[in-house]
Amino acid sequence: MFGAKNISGIILVVGFSLIIAQFITSYIAGFATSKQMVKVHDIDKQGGYSFMQHGGMWVDAIVIVPLVAWLTYEYRFEYSVLSIITLIVIFIVWMLLAVFIYAPMGREMPEAHAHGGYVSITGWLHVVFATIMMWFIVMTYFGMTTTHVSSHDIIATSILLMVWAYFGIMKFNPFWHFKRPERAQVLTLFAVIGIVTIWCL
Repeated sequence: MFGAKNISGIILVVGFSLIIAQFITSYIAGFATSKQMVKVHDIDKQGGYSFMQHGGMWVDAIVIVPLVAWLTYEYRFEYSVLSIITLIVIFIVWMLLAVFIYAPMGREMPEAHAHGGYVSITGWLHVVFATIMMWFIVMTYFGMTTTHVSSHDIIATSILLMVWAYFGIMKFNPFWHFKRPERAQVLTLFAVIGIVTIWCL
């Protein structure tokens, strides 16, 4: 069992560093901005999404990193065998999503995290980022802390995750539209977050 409030500082450094690393690798690959995509790959705004257009990146930086930093400041987490197994499971789930969902989507609509039918370095960095952040969020919900997480903090976490679910799917591109699959994904995430919240309360 290990935990300390100053781990929140580590979360801030690691979280923002991984986001910056994603920008750097997307820039090297020519997918950082829409202008760069046109120049390097001849892909216009109708043909793909750049890193800077990715709503998930912005909500990761504005919502997820501060949220997890706040949780690790307020609570001491249990780094037990169960929590490590949870971490491994989360990592496997994100790997499967990357390979079987995002890579094929990147073939049809190339973006920073996946293009040409493959997950890019930027995409794998996001898998690492998402695994770490989701690990702490899951531990928060399922009581893997040395003290009980208050109902107010559970509700606050859920509200912020709903913000993430809504804006994370967006692409800040004039040709992107909030279509039925996107709406279904957001509603599904809302339902899952709501059910978990009620269960925790």
